[in-house]
Amino acid sequence: MARISASQTIGWDPAEFDQAVHELGLYEYLRYDAREPKPEQDGDTDWRLVHFVALPEDVVAVTSALGFARKTAKGHAHKKCPLAALLRLPQADGDDKI
Repeated sequence: MARISASQTIGWDPAEFDQAVHELGLYEYLRYDAREPKPEQDGDTDWRLVHFVALPEDVVAVTSALGFARKTAKGHAHKKCPLAALLRLPQADGDDKI
């Protein structure tokens, strides 16, 4: 029932949306973006509903090992995120020295 409601909300054919959901593999997902324009002609790619494959297992293992997925009780990333240093991203506390 939730899929029918979701498909109607985004204006997608319920059977087509249901099929797309059933074809998803483990950790794959669909993203709908209403800001994307509708295709101008039949046969053009419709970028409003996009399928994303799962991240490779080695990427998931590395980010998990580095603690990237860990969050504080408030849902904010840890101040000293080792992945931020690895990727040379600014730290949450403003200390972007590596």
